Amino acid sequence: MTTAPATYDLPAVTRMEDCHHLFDFLNAAQDQDVQINCQDVTRLSGLCAQLLTMGAKAWAANDRDFHLCAASQALHDDLKSLGLSDFLTVDGASA
Repeated sequence: MTTAPATYDLPAVTRMEDCHHLFDFLNAAQDQDVQINCQDVTRLSGLCAQLLTMGAKAWAANDRDFHLCAASQALHDDLKSLGLSDFLTVDGASA
């Protein structure tokens, strides 16, 4: 039986409070596959990018799926500006 991944919708602009919510979500979903919906992102904070990078590495180490999906162009641009396009995969392709 396949379990649906835990899902989280990133807001348009990630503030400190939003990063706390993302951190709490990731802690609660440690034993599940994760899908992060990025369609509304207009600006990605550095802290949020760090959380996503940490999550992707932690899930990979535990042989779990961690997907950034429905990525906006702003998400791609921000990951590239932060130098993270090689570390995070969005919808099956490098960001």
